[in-house]
Amino acid sequence: MKHFFLSFFILFPVVSFAANHKEYAAKGDTTIKVFEKANVRFVPSKLANYNAADADGIIRLVNGRIILKKIHVPHYERDTKVYIKTTVASNGDRWDKSGSVFVLPKKSAINLMTIAEGKNRFPAVDSAKYEKFVGIVAGKDYLPTVELMRFMTPFGVGYYSGKDNELSSKRRPVYIPKWADCVEWGQDISSLYPELEDEAYVGVFIDTWTEQGYLASVDLQFQESPVS
Repeated sequence: MKHFFLSFFILFPVVSFAANHKEYAAKGDTTIKVFEKANVRFVPSKLANYNAADADGIIRLVNGRIILKKIHVPHYERDTKVYIKTTVASNGDRWDKSGSVFVLPKKSAINLMTIAEGKNRFPAVDSAKYEKFVGIVAGKDYLPTVELMRFMTPFGVGYYSGKDNELSSKRRPVYIPKWADCVEWGQDISSLYPELEDEAYVGVFIDTWTEQGYLASVDLQFQESPVS
């Protein structure tokens, strides 16, 4: 009798859970190509602080050093893994620069885009704590951008590593068989899916100060669980 009751109490929660389990329809895996060799550069003579979306849907801010694009992401009800792949190649900038792929917070009325448009300003910060680094902490109606990936551009990989570049072979160390055409990074960002769900503005920033800049590509891969 003791074994009967023990088995009952072990199996009852399992049976109860199975009876109440809800089936979620599959949406299928999705890959969104956010940017494809988009030029991130600094051209104050041609690009203003805010530049409306072009034919490819790319919005350019701060003279071209930030690019943004609105994407539409399926609303997944099943567990979903999210991966980001970022590819960068020099388009003429020969230096190593810091870069970031980010998403604008949906709940923030003030963001990089509205500030660039001149509609808003960054909330004031405590200069004793943060000097003059505005935008790095939350304020009234403002949340900082959410970073999806951070990277450093390698010295000139792409533009200066081509076979047609006269200095390419001279600069290559003998222990390196060939220069790479580009650099690629990948990362699991599943925890940030809520920031991307439905509609979101995804952007790339590279700290370039040249007109040539870099070419950036960003893919977002959504892998849905087969288990409902």
